[in-house]
Amino acid sequence: MPSDGEDIAVAQISSRRLILRSYWIVVLFALPLWWSTTSIERLSLPATRVRSQQNRQLRLPIEIALDSCPSHAALVPQILSEFTSWTNSHNDRWGHLDVHLVNNSDTSPYLGTASRYNVKLGCCRSTCANGHPEITLSDRNMQLGIPKEGIRASYVVRTLEDLLIPPVPSVQAQFSPRYRLAFSLLNEDAAVGGAASAWAIEDAIDGYLTPTLTELSIVHNFTIETVTGPRTAADSEWKGYELDQDELKTFINSAEWTLASSVNNDIVLHFILFVPTHSGVRWTRSSTNAFIIPQWGGVVIYNPPDSRISHPFAIFRSQLHSLLGVPSVPPNITVKTDSVLSAWQLDALLRRRGVENTKGTIEALNSIMKLVDRISNMPVRADVRGDVLGALDALDDVHTHRLSPASLLSRSSEALTLSSRAFFNPGMLAMLYFPVEHKYAIRAWRQERRKKSGGDTKRDSGEEVSKDD
Repeated sequence: MPSDGEDIAVAQISSRRLILRSYWIVVLFALPLWWSTTSIERLSLPATRVRSQQNRQLRLPIEIALDSCPSHAALVPQILSEFTSWTNSHNDRWGHLDVHLVNNSDTSPYLGTASRYNVKLGCCRSTCANGHPEITLSDRNMQLGIPKEGIRASYVVRTLEDLLIPPVPSVQAQFSPRYRLAFSLLNEDAAVGGAASAWAIEDAIDGYLTPTLTELSIVHNFTIETVTGPRTAADSEWKGYELDQDELKTFINSAEWTLASSVNNDIVLHFILFVPTHSGVRWTRSSTNAFIIPQWGGVVIYNPPDSRISHPFAIFRSQLHSLLGVPSVPPNITVKTDSVLSAWQLDALLRRRGVENTKGTIEALNSIMKLVDRISNMPVRADVRGDVLGALDALDDVHTHRLSPASLLSRSSEALTLSSRAFFNPGMLAMLYFPVEHKYAIRAWRQERRKKSGGDTKRDSGEEVSKDD
């Protein structure tokens, strides 16, 4: 029969075994948690697909059908020959367009109405003056009235180039699916009598801007905000009644202007109606007393009553067109439409923005691949991989499908949004700005400071002891 001491020894052994088993159970169950919290999720990215985008050339299909009256039928083959020669020698401008200029009497529609333009060469009516051609746009049709003196084929080709590939405004803002339009009424000194305290902005926006914003809604979403306030000018260096180019640096000072703004990621375009204290202030380089700040906004100096300005918002509308990159119609062309913008203008804008979005997407994707290759422990999670794959799929649609200008912009904008979201993913940004090497350097620096601080403390303590001795 076992004694009490033996029973106690057996119980202690059993307790020890149970404790050891518990330790191992905790370790085994903690391993997956430790692995999931310390490991870096680094999914593979389609590097081959991304790098292959650099070699792909975007070609946007366009068909132009030429038609003519019998008296000018001989001009059509001349235009076809001149067009081929001109586009081949100016491939830098025409490289992204796949233009098929065809004789309408010899071929059937090639692409359909989405990318088809009709050019009719006819005899000039009595309204032609000084022997100049009469050009009229209606929807995607061009009526070109030829004077009796005739025209050169090169004139028709240059006209088509101005409409299909218009120059880009130098003040054009960066593309964004969303813009915030901030309209501000600023007085030079509200304390002086005659300051403007209110303006009928709702009626002005409805009358001058709403039609434009409605037509451009296919390109951007707009949000409008307004503010009325003074401009603190007590310490300003700007004096006088005439502004030249050098004085604008002092006049334009957003730090002194109370401008409308909201905390969001939308690009803000400012439009300022500036009312000076004394009337007669004018901008020496403009007959309308207005100027544009590239990629920022526009300013109108209003001296009431000012007979030179029909309405400030008519100028704001023109400035908005320039900032958004809306092409202008050449002065020798008449547009017959109830819309603010002709179909030629809107299509050219959609194509140009689509090309810009495509280039921006490719740059963003290549930047992501360079970062992932350079930083070996940069995490690549499922959301980043999904955005990259989505951007590549959208690029494939842009390159392989014959999209209309509106569809081109939609898919290219989607690709740019996804690639930008992947690039600025919070998980990737943390490693980009705080890589492991940076963390190790900070840790080493802190340890070195601790050593120095500890050594100084010991030395100080030793000196004090010696003095006491």
